[in-house]
Amino acid sequence: MNMKKSENKKDTNIKQILRAIVETYIDTRLPVSSRYIVEKYKLDVCSSTVRNYMFFLHQNGFITRPHSSSGTIPTSKAYRYYIDCLMEKEYLNNQEKQEINLYFNKTKYGYRTIEDIIKISISALSRVVCQMSFASVHKLHYVKVKKIELLCVSPKNILIILVTNTGHVQTSIINTSVDFSEPVLHHISQIITEELSEVPVQSLEDYLLNKILQGEDTIFFILRSAFNLLKEGCMRDINPQFFWEGASFLTDQPEFNSISSLILKKFENQEMSPALLKLIYPADTLIYVGEDVDAMPFSQCSFIASRYRAKKGISGFVGVVGPKRIPYRKIVATISYIAEQLSDRIDKGGFIE
Repeated sequence: MNMKKSENKKDTNIKQILRAIVETYIDTRLPVSSRYIVEKYKLDVCSSTVRNYMFFLHQNGFITRPHSSSGTIPTSKAYRYYIDCLMEKEYLNNQEKQEINLYFNKTKYGYRTIEDIIKISISALSRVVCQMSFASVHKLHYVKVKKIELLCVSPKNILIILVTNTGHVQTSIINTSVDFSEPVLHHISQIITEELSEVPVQSLEDYLLNKILQGEDTIFFILRSAFNLLKEGCMRDINPQFFWEGASFLTDQPEFNSISSLILKKFENQEMSPALLKLIYPADTLIYVGEDVDAMPFSQCSFIASRYRAKKGISGFVGVVGPKRIPYRKIVATISYIAEQLSDRIDKGGFIE
């Protein structure tokens, strides 16, 4: 199917029709007919042409019919294409932001713990978007560098091994412009270990960048990109706290009549946390639809999540899980705003950790 760079009139019309089908189905939850598309969206084509284009979309796996005589509904492939190529970015208006802020501000005596504000965040998210929400918390300020080793794996390729005080081991290979000998690498390893000993993992990037700006040692420039990967690896593998809210929104969805209990069991047993971490990191905002998540029962769902980062070394993600027909634009905007608020309020508050 030619729906990439070629922008002839036919392609444009097909994209308009696909967008109309997806957005109409999201709004109405009803199969979409060609007549409805023509009347609702005032397309500059006749009904028979719309039917031909819809047949084309059906043949290429973008839409399907629940029954032979019914209208069409989007497939996972259609949602994926819509998200990647057709969806316009949406922003919350001031009233919507104020509604969310009311949840954060309603606690009379403030938040006693980080967990308190996380729970308020997902409660607000769940109620505003009417979907099940979830969040994780990583406290990387407890994790510090214990030892770093540099090994030559091939000319101009260095293996970096980082060991933390928690026993975590993370490795990465970087390419350099210089061919270092093993004795030189061993000496550099000792120097760097001494420099970075007891530096929290979440502070490594800023620490190394300051060294670079001060011009103390060019080796720090070589290591900076690798430490980004090391930091992300530590965040992914260190066990986070996990929270979820709004199970009733999930069980009320007709698509989940037979699998809602399986999904909730995964949440209750913390079985889905590692899978979500693997999917989300290191991106800031990700949307997964259906078969993007290759594990039942999540292949029947959509996941939208955004990362939050506080300067105190506390980070994680906040998101929702729902059916594939969720209102993506509004939910992405809402999650992004809540993630921003979460980062800001964690930085401002004095908490009991």
